[in-house]
Amino acid sequence: MSAITLHGVSKKFVLHHDRPRSFQELMLKAFGRNQNERKEQFWALRNLDLVVERGETLGVIGPNGAGKSTLLKLITRILQPTTGEIAVDGRLTALLELGSGFHPDLTGRENIFLNGSILGLTARDMRRKLDDIVAFAELERFIDVPLRHYSSGMQVRLGFAVATSLDPDILLIDEVLAVGDEAFQKKCLARTDDFRRAGKTIVFVSHDLESVKRLCSRVLWLQDGLPAGDGPATELVERYRQHVWEEEAKKLAVQQQRSLERAAGDATDTHWGSGEVIITAVRLLDRTGQPIDLLQSGDLLSVEINYKVLEHVPSMVFGIAIFRSDGLWCYGTNTDIEAVDLSHLSGEGTVCVDFDSLSLISGSYTLDVAIHDSKGRAYDYYHPYCAFSVRSQIQDVGVYRPPHRWRFC
Repeated sequence: MSAITLHGVSKKFVLHHDRPRSFQELMLKAFGRNQNERKEQFWALRNLDLVVERGETLGVIGPNGAGKSTLLKLITRILQPTTGEIAVDGRLTALLELGSGFHPDLTGRENIFLNGSILGLTARDMRRKLDDIVAFAELERFIDVPLRHYSSGMQVRLGFAVATSLDPDILLIDEVLAVGDEAFQKKCLARTDDFRRAGKTIVFVSHDLESVKRLCSRVLWLQDGLPAGDGPATELVERYRQHVWEEEAKKLAVQQQRSLERAAGDATDTHWGSGEVIITAVRLLDRTGQPIDLLQSGDLLSVEINYKVLEHVPSMVFGIAIFRSDGLWCYGTNTDIEAVDLSHLSGEGTVCVDFDSLSLISGSYTLDVAIHDSKGRAYDYYHPYCAFSVRSQIQDVGVYRPPHRWRFC
């Protein structure tokens, strides 16, 4: 028999949009007699078939609200399915939302014994495991303090230590590991690796796609309560990542259009200049010459600036500046700094700035574009003209990723 089997499983929630304004309305709602109440049916999962074999490590990915946590709560029987059947074969422990399975008025020690008894372990079994649980959670000083005084990180440490020390056949892990500090996250991932190598069945819900790829052999991608993909981890993660980028590119296009509309309506904050030379259009282009709002770190990027000279000017300088979303000035240059001859320019034309490898760190950025004279007086200045995002599979930090390699000397 498989470790976990779901057949035709759906889960419906009823969302109430009206709050009772009086005791009478509250009583009518309690007895289901308020006919005017606005309700909405929300299907968190719809007709899901899923089989997780013994010893398999399944990653579950998807955006917030896709049904990932609902799936785990159904498997643990915290929730009952609206339709369908669920079968679980083996002893199961779960680490779900923060503080689940714990009582805030009990000490850490008392909560450990409480969890053990719920799972059918004797007090003798728990006494044998107690020291290992406390040591792994690094809570020796606080084990006899009531849980209500624990930080969120301390609660996660205790929850993970208990869940993984009870030798379950099946381990369910939700996104709660993101609450812990980096050192403890690595410790948890190492123990999860040990479980995987020992042939335990693991269902791992996370937004950390690199951890999913490293730990899981198979991935289920949920989208709006439905399976959008199910297959090898590396393939599914890359498909999901591409989907996220495409959706973000659509949002960026809408934001950019709104930004341009605001700039047209408010010349003082985002757009100014004397107007002898104007910018008629700016496009960000990829390697094939196609417009782009979202690029991979290290990709080629061309900034195409269309201009029109309306009056003769003694000097002309084109400039660009890149800012991070928090306002940090990442890079700026202009044709004067780089001694580019513009004496031949007149009428209408196009100037391009080509970045062979735009090695910015993953994040959101804006682009300023300007034409001014040699003394800095603006003919036409947009701050910003457009927004774009950079994505990377490598989650390093800072602003810029210089070309580099690691080696051992």
